[in-house]
Amino acid sequence: MSYSIEIKKNKPVSFDVLLQTLKRERVEIAYANEKFTRKEISNYSRLYIYGKSSRGIQVGLNEENYEIMINVLCSEADYFLATRIASELATLSDSKIIPQVSPIEGKIELTITEFKEHFNHKWAQKNCTMGTGAFRNLIKERGTMMISGCIRSSYMGPELLSHHEKKNLSNEKIYQIIVKRIMLVQFLPSSIHIPTEYVVTEEDGSNWNYITLSFNQRQLVSKSEFVLLYISEDEYLKVPFTDFQKYCQRQYKRLDEEQYLMPKTSLSEFKKLIKKFSIAKTKSSPPKKWWKF
Repeated sequence: MSYSIEIKKNKPVSFDVLLQTLKRERVEIAYANEKFTRKEISNYSRLYIYGKSSRGIQVGLNEENYEIMINVLCSEADYFLATRIASELATLSDSKIIPQVSPIEGKIELTITEFKEHFNHKWAQKNCTMGTGAFRNLIKERGTMMISGCIRSSYMGPELLSHHEKKNLSNEKIYQIIVKRIMLVQFLPSSIHIPTEYVVTEEDGSNWNYITLSFNQRQLVSKSEFVLLYISEDEYLKVPFTDFQKYCQRQYKRLDEEQYLMPKTSLSEFKKLIKKFSIAKTKSSPPKKWWKF
């Protein structure tokens, strides 16, 4: 569920040159350093506007054409950003623009003037809610869906969706709610710790992943297979995420279907939390109380 716009690569363009043309919008590239931005556009990267984007816009090279990808549940600002990027890339590459569906019958390639006439704010407002109904059906058929945001993943599932659908909301209203949920996870305050997800490879080649949570800081409880409750090298406990999630649902602020905001806790409170899960663990599987690498 996406929409693409292509521009013929008549001239090479680097990301930093493109970003200069988008300086007024304060566009950023997710997880890119200065060295990366100086490179010519090739592999797909996600461009976004801080505080306004939900999923951002993917920009990369598709064979001989620059390609701009707009995904379902992008914010209105994302849609307009896509049209700005297309116009600027066409100018920098001295090329015409090829939208996935041309608004002019019989014309595949559009001039920048023609493109701007049809792909404007009005187009963004009209098209940003497209695909919402199909996405709702996918959740009902498959369960919780992961949504790749402009910075980090978000999750929407049947529980939150049914909560909103009880109000008989339109696709437009549901779209607005989901986009706000996605944005909430993307642009958390800088004071909140975002744990890194680590992957462990066992000797038999199997993999599992985990995040580490500690005390004395607000932190995001992001979805992973396991949560490592950590005090020190001698005091930590490996808890299945599904078990920890049940506790989160009762105690913490919910950000989306799978992720929560854990408040700052004291060392004594955190030890009680570890003890709570270690006791539950010993009841179901007596041999091991503590888990270590």
